[in-house]
Amino acid sequence: MPELSLQKNADASKMKTTLCDDTSKILIATRSCFGHTSIDYTYHINILFDQHKVELIELLLSYINIHKAFFHQGHELFLDSEKDFTVISQQLSKMRQENAVKQKILEKKHDNNQRKGDELPRNSIYPNTTNLVSTENIATVAIDNPKEGYLFKRSHHTFKSWSRRWFLIKNGQLLYMRRSTSKDIENEQSIMVPDLRICTIKPVPDHDRRFVFEILSPNSSHLLQADSQADFDQWINSLQLAITNSFKTLTLNGNDTITSTPKAPYDDNPSAVLQAKMELKQKMIKEKIEHVRKMPGNERCCDCDAGNPEWASINLGIILCLQCCGAHRGLGVSLSKVRSLHMDSWDLETLLVMSELGNTIVNSIYESDMNRARKPNADSDARTPTTTDVET
Repeated sequence: MPELSLQKNADASKMKTTLCDDTSKILIATRSCFGHTSIDYTYHINILFDQHKVELIELLLSYINIHKAFFHQGHELFLDSEKDFTVISQQLSKMRQENAVKQKILEKKHDNNQRKGDELPRNSIYPNTTNLVSTENIATVAIDNPKEGYLFKRSHHTFKSWSRRWFLIKNGQLLYMRRSTSKDIENEQSIMVPDLRICTIKPVPDHDRRFVFEILSPNSSHLLQADSQADFDQWINSLQLAITNSFKTLTLNGNDTITSTPKAPYDDNPSAVLQAKMELKQKMIKEKIEHVRKMPGNERCCDCDAGNPEWASINLGIILCLQCCGAHRGLGVSLSKVRSLHMDSWDLETLLVMSELGNTIVNSIYESDMNRARKPNADSDARTPTTTDVET
């Protein structure tokens, strides 16, 4: 099976040269055998399908002719169908001729593919990437044709197992396909890296497995493995180009006028790239905070409906005023962890959680059974009992 050969090739330690050569040869032979088998299968399916059409029409025509001869009383009903039978017979004869020609063409292609498969070099199995065009041309191609293909992904679980997944670079993100029985492709896609602009790509030469590289982001890291050195180089180049193109697109979109040959100031300056990443991250955080503040229900305090709340409980995903914030702070961080929207530091992951919750959603859960209780507001006295307190 190709999957087993690929797995053995990927698992081979680069310290064992003989084992690496053996697994590479086995992988080449397996792929060649798989290709021959696929060609044979396609060839026989095409022949069977063509023969089936002819036999089906012949049986139908024979059935009609037998009934025509047997049912003499219905002979007049079939007289009007003679022309149709003639047309079908002519079409059948034409189909036989076309199938014969098609079968000869398929046989010729099959023989040619068999001969080419026997002479298939290793370079045709692993794509050659020595003749690369300039960086600017590659960047243009990368935008039009996103890089995609299989990679081994190391899990973040205890056993650190490796699984083979289909990866795709698209719109400045790194996506991969999950194993699923669903036919909805969009639901099968999972985002590994939401924004490549804040990531760093680097090879991992000291790893026990070959062709391993790492994607580092401010809050996580991912280890990926390619099938070959050529594929390894292609993925690293494509990821670096995707990052560069994302920065160029951001720069061009922010300018009112664009020159004929724009060039970002950080193309050849690693420190400028790092500075641009930090500025971009801070800008994204500020925009996300403003988005959270403008969400429906977040324009007022979640507890007392006071206007212009400036504090948040990241445990609960709500926005609070200063006075309610003090009450939540007294509950302890295990129940409600309070943070200022402007004075404290935020990370994108926490803001993403806040943007999925908000005052309206959280109150619809916590206050779902508030029919008999009177909710306090910003003008209520903290010592004024509610309806529930009076009854208890």
